[in-house]
Amino acid sequence: MTFAALATTATLILTPLAAQEASEARPAPVHVSLIAVQATYRGHQERKFDDSIVSIRETVEDLKQFDDFRKLREAKTVVTYGEETKIPLDSRYTLFLKPIEQASHDRIRCDVRVHMRVEEQEKKPDGASGEQSAEPKYKEVLRCTLVAVSEKPFKVGGLKLDEGQLVLILTLRNADPANNG
Repeated sequence: MTFAALATTATLILTPLAAQEASEARPAPVHVSLIAVQATYRGHQERKFDDSIVSIRETVEDLKQFDDFRKLREAKTVVTYGEETKIPLDSRYTLFLKPIEQASHDRIRCDVRVHMRVEEQEKKPDGASGEQSAEPKYKEVLRCTLVAVSEKPFKVGGLKLDEGQLVLILTLRNADPANNG
């Protein structure tokens, strides 16, 4: 066998192995499921949930100050580790979620941020045009890094609405590479 033939054979054998190792080193993407809920107190005898979100009852069990839960938004997306996804929640709030790393086989470390649109009330300095910019201004109102258990819902709350609070129910799940996510 000539040197060129030997080099070609080695390349054909090593290239698939290197590609396989690279794909094994990269964790599968993360599936994100979100339910944004308006939680209020209305004085009901029993807690009330929209029919489409009865499944969150156990997750919000400890929110005793609220008895009425209404779905505002539901979203599902897939996010790659190290990339941030943006999910508008309502006209005021936007969620930013970034999976950082797979902390263990069933745990996902991620950054969670929420931005709130701020109404511009500042006056322009003298001589400046009276037009307001078309781009709304945002303020970061929540930032945390957490470790989520794959497929176990968790909540993020404390975001004020005109009535009640915005509560986010998030479920993260590592995609199964054997099933291509």
